[in-house]
Amino acid sequence: MSTPQNILKKQQKISRLAQQGKLSEAIQILRPLCRKQPGNPSLWLSLASLCGRNGDLDGVIQACQRVLQLDRNQAIAHSLLGSANAQLGRLAAALEHFEQARELKPDDVGILNNYGNALYMQGRLEEAKDTLQRAVRLQPDYADAHNNLGNVCKALNDNGLAIQHYQRALQLNPGLFETHINLADIFIGRVGNPSMAQQHYEAARRLRPHDIEAAAGVANAHRFQGRLDRALDVIREIQALQPGEDGPLAGEADILERQGRHEDAYRICRQLLDRGTTNPMAIEVLLRICGKFDVCDEAAGYAEATLASGALKPAGRETLHFGLGSLHDRQGDYERAFEHYKAGNEALDIPFDTAGFRQRVDSLIQTFSRERFQALPRSGIASRRPVFIVGMPRSGTSLTEQILASHSAVAGAGELNKVNDIVTALSGQFSYPEEIERLDEESLSRMGNDYLALLDEYHQGEPYVTDKMPHNFLNLGLIALLLPGARIIHCVRDPRDTCLSIYFQNFGWLHPYGTRLKWLGEYYREYARLMRHWLAVLDLPLLTVRYEDLVADQEGMTHRMLDFLELEWDDACLDFHKSERTVATASYDQVRQKIYHKSRARWKNYESQLAPLIDTLGECLHETFTPTAENTDAD
Repeated sequence: MSTPQNILKKQQKISRLAQQGKLSEAIQILRPLCRKQPGNPSLWLSLASLCGRNGDLDGVIQACQRVLQLDRNQAIAHSLLGSANAQLGRLAAALEHFEQARELKPDDVGILNNYGNALYMQGRLEEAKDTLQRAVRLQPDYADAHNNLGNVCKALNDNGLAIQHYQRALQLNPGLFETHINLADIFIGRVGNPSMAQQHYEAARRLRPHDIEAAAGVANAHRFQGRLDRALDVIREIQALQPGEDGPLAGEADILERQGRHEDAYRICRQLLDRGTTNPMAIEVLLRICGKFDVCDEAAGYAEATLASGALKPAGRETLHFGLGSLHDRQGDYERAFEHYKAGNEALDIPFDTAGFRQRVDSLIQTFSRERFQALPRSGIASRRPVFIVGMPRSGTSLTEQILASHSAVAGAGELNKVNDIVTALSGQFSYPEEIERLDEESLSRMGNDYLALLDEYHQGEPYVTDKMPHNFLNLGLIALLLPGARIIHCVRDPRDTCLSIYFQNFGWLHPYGTRLKWLGEYYREYARLMRHWLAVLDLPLLTVRYEDLVADQEGMTHRMLDFLELEWDDACLDFHKSERTVATASYDQVRQKIYHKSRARWKNYESQLAPLIDTLGECLHETFTPTAENTDAD
């Protein structure tokens, strides 16, 4: 016979077991107790909660249904039912229960969080955002709600706000594995900051040492930064956890190809294809190297069949379309190449806010007007070590850096995110760039010295270090304030070739404007407008390097660049393709080769398809980017 005293003892034991994580044992004691007191909603609610923590979704539903039979106004039961149904993919039922729970307890932050997450899962993003914002207003230290709000903001393409909420979630709870992954993914996939991504993938891996997603993220971050040996080490750790799996083997093939170890890469691809893989990376690596092994017809047929099978997600289709586009371009089948490039660019349906980018350029031009710019303070840093190589992507920035970094007095750092990180930090403190006057010499010097400290990781005493982040063309005004001794090399190429080359790269979310020809033309126009402004107002030494001139007369243009840096001639600059340094950008293979001319006027092969681009470029087709007298000299 169950006396009140016996029931109390059982409840205390259940509580202890639950606290110890022994959920199944706790449920075994609680379930008979519920049957003995079928009219006690609190017991059934406790059972539902324990079943939820134990992953027994059917148990949650059954227990909550008993609760609601006894009392239809149990908000927590509706909320638990909503969560269980959401996890089972029954979103309509989940939303119905969450809405009832919210009506009963409109200020319950747990209910609001779960409801907002369900709205997000159903694609009702604005409603999800409103709901989750209410949750964090009511409870600002609710880490899970900040994480979920970050997911919604990312889905709404508000990367900056997503990052803020993910970071806030981690400030509140550094042990949130999923948030570390979410933040790392947005840094590497949307923002292009693999260094920050690596930090969070590694934090996630410390939380779950055997998690494949976290380990793969670490490997990918190393790859993005050109640390191919370290990436390969991590991939082989993953292979030990997943022996024989296609994904880690494909990752190894990708790294080997980037290292120029084509025989080893082909051996892995051959192994995977022979067993019928649908892994898009493995197939795409084979498309890259098939010409070296006379298997391009087989590789193309396999890729086409995989696309036709419907087995791939959009990202996988994107990968194969770009791989096939590149293959057909190399073969001279330009019509088929363009069809695949177009399909690849449209696979993910990535948006781009042209008007928003135009407003950003407007703000930079207004903030750094000649009058305001001259009146702004500068840091007290005299260092001439930084050399910023800027321009549109695919305009020759990698080639320029590779030539310069072959000189004994120049170290190449690749694409550094540091200036963008500074801009992000400033944007969190005040309205940047509009309120740039808030910065004084002390704060500018501190940030400038932080940048120089980063450069110290990339040189061994060389007087100059290059930073070839192309999009630093947006940040030249700030760079002039931080590092008044810096020099700028502006890389320029025929805009039709530049834009076409961007369109033919699988940049995806990193360069969303590059997925549509019209957007590319509009983006280029704004870039050109801003560069014309910098050329008129900038007080830093600036040299314009035209890709076509560099290709036609490498020695002559190299002399010009070295003269600009006040350096003596070094024959190694002509043999840049022999350099041992790793290039992590899309040009990693080109810079291993001597200067070649086939990229000049490449756009003519696709002229019939380029009307949306050429019409939008308009007068930019004839832009010369002529510098003013103030910034032509090195002195």
